[in-house]
Amino acid sequence: MTDIAVTGFSGPTEVIVGHGLNIGVTVANVGNQNVTSSFTVTLRDATAGVTLGTQTVSGLATSASTLLVFSWNTTGAALGRHTLVASHTFSDDSAGNNQGSEIVTVLPKPTDIALTSITAPHAVAQGDTAHVIATVQNVGEVNVSTTFAVELTDGTAGGAIIGSRSVAGLVVGATATVDIPWNTAGAAISGHTLIATQKLPDDLATNNSMAIGIGVTPPPPPPTIDVAVTAIDAPAAVIQGSTATIGVTVQNVGGQDVTTNFDIVLTDATTGTTIGTQAVSALATGGLATRSFSWNTTGSALGGHTLVATQSLTDANAANNTRSVAISVNPQPVDLALTGISAPGHVTKGTSSPSSSPCRTSAGSMSRAISTSR
Repeated sequence: MTDIAVTGFSGPTEVIVGHGLNIGVTVANVGNQNVTSSFTVTLRDATAGVTLGTQTVSGLATSASTLLVFSWNTTGAALGRHTLVASHTFSDDSAGNNQGSEIVTVLPKPTDIALTSITAPHAVAQGDTAHVIATVQNVGEVNVSTTFAVELTDGTAGGAIIGSRSVAGLVVGATATVDIPWNTAGAAISGHTLIATQKLPDDLATNNSMAIGIGVTPPPPPPTIDVAVTAIDAPAAVIQGSTATIGVTVQNVGGQDVTTNFDIVLTDATTGTTIGTQAVSALATGGLATRSFSWNTTGSALGGHTLVATQSLTDANAANNTRSVAISVNPQPVDLALTGISAPGHVTKGTSSPSSSPCRTSAGSMSRAISTSR
């Protein structure tokens, strides 16, 4: 018996309109006679009444089979179910298996807005605002002209809505980025999972959301007031009885402006006396102020003196409110000077003059010429 049969179909059972797909049709010699003559196999879209393709088979030995692949471009195809029928033209002893059919559904082009990325800071202090940046893209095949929302929720807080931003449609392939701020005032100090979701109903829900983790840390302490004495500019030594100029510099090293007046006091800690007081009228954060003091050392004991500069403002850090410097008060130097010499303009030879004797000191000498007469 001669019998060529259409024994199977392979390929997708769904296709998006406008896409191409391949349909595999298997024909086999199920009889007991070799078939040596050629025959054709045709694939038709019975629903649309069109032929999709025809291929030639150059014979089949007994029990042999062959797979024929037909390409179907669905551009212009009606949406819905299409019955594809494969049949061969060989005249054999069994017509009942000379064709086979398969149903392929043609689907509309999909609408698909996907959440493609989400970024945010790794951590944020409680009370601060974190900016969550989400990007959506039209990865479907239909332009979206309607406005849709991108919503941000806190999955850790039971899906509480943090905020939402609107996107005014997207053409195919286009992207849009939105910034959704998260004010963390009242948020639990812990890790949070934030989820961005595009809210347009589309044909693929699995790519509508993305999540990111953000840690909420304890808030920083409030800024403090801290004025420090940062420098004392003074000579290393001074001659007793002279006046030394002492420069004292203070700086606001805290995180808050100083708006009240305060004093800088310079004292001689060695004698327990106050050298002077200078006022500073406010100081912005990071600001510097230098005040100059005059120290009259008349009556100061010889030797080392420790001068201490102190700022009087009550602040958050008393450890830097003072600074000291050591100054040596040295004695005045010994210096005997010959300041004058007197003598007559001339003397008679052989007589004496009270001023004819030379006068010298260790510090120097002076001289005067005297003439003599006979």
